[in-house]
Amino acid sequence: MRYDRFDPPAFLTDFTSDAQRDAWDQEVDSYFEDGVAFNKAFSGVTSQFYNPARTDTQAPFEEPLIDWPGFPRIIKNKHPNNPAKAWAEAEAGASSRAALGKNNNMDECLDWHVVRNDAGKITCVSFTCETRQYYRFLADTAPDKLLELYQDLVDPAHNDAVKIGDLISPQGKYRPFNKWNTEHGAVHLIQQNNNRYAEVQVAAQACILRRRDNGTTITDSNELIECSLYGEPGRSSDPKIGAIVNQKAREGHSLSLRNPVALYITSWTTSGAWKKPDGSPVGQYWRLVRGQPAPGPNKPAMGCDSEKGHQAACA
Repeated sequence: MRYDRFDPPAFLTDFTSDAQRDAWDQEVDSYFEDGVAFNKAFSGVTSQFYNPARTDTQAPFEEPLIDWPGFPRIIKNKHPNNPAKAWAEAEAGASSRAALGKNNNMDECLDWHVVRNDAGKITCVSFTCETRQYYRFLADTAPDKLLELYQDLVDPAHNDAVKIGDLISPQGKYRPFNKWNTEHGAVHLIQQNNNRYAEVQVAAQACILRRRDNGTTITDSNELIECSLYGEPGRSSDPKIGAIVNQKAREGHSLSLRNPVALYITSWTTSGAWKKPDGSPVGQYWRLVRGQPAPGPNKPAMGCDSEKGHQAACA
């Protein structure tokens, strides 16, 4: 099996022309080629990471699920016995997305935005794991669709106010830190490590087998990152991705990512802090506004064909 082309995340239907589809395919293909080239640069190493559009995937093959908690682990570990303080710090970061920009503390490939009314009551919460590269691509190839999506996804009180000039500079460059993706919404991820290119490169670079000076194999997730420099040791995402990929590589497997390549929300729980004022669960509040639910529990988080990409709760 070899992919004819790389499709948009979750097979979204934002593209309207073959030229767009071809350009997106070429961009994602370049991510894989960079990953293959990284591995081939090591003398004597045969790359176990491959491009599934240029190399056949032989059956039978595995599709392991790689998922992780979306709450920032670095913040959680700072407050091990005080979840309320951890939530407060994370929410301060969510509220300061404009000021913090790419250094925002939401670094587990999940961003959120909270809308409150004048009385301080929460009226809408949005979560997203869509990436900056996709919206930059829309800005380049379909600015009308970009504007339409922003108007659909931002704070409902402001959606009619979104203008194309807010999203694209006079020079034609996409503005990922615009006010509608920071102060008034969370349309896509903005933290510098949360992007589709990095997703592919983490998988590629984790295929390299590492040994200590004494010749023993490195298997610890954080030690692998400190040796390979493909992520942040204190996060939930990078260590787990790297450890699972590296384990499969040590077992002799060739590895890649399933089409369409993206980051996805794989499961959801409203237990714990999510309650209505009367203490009852808020599960019925949530709705998907981008993508479709996965058909089964074992779809891979990194490259599933129909996972969830954008959640919103509005009351």
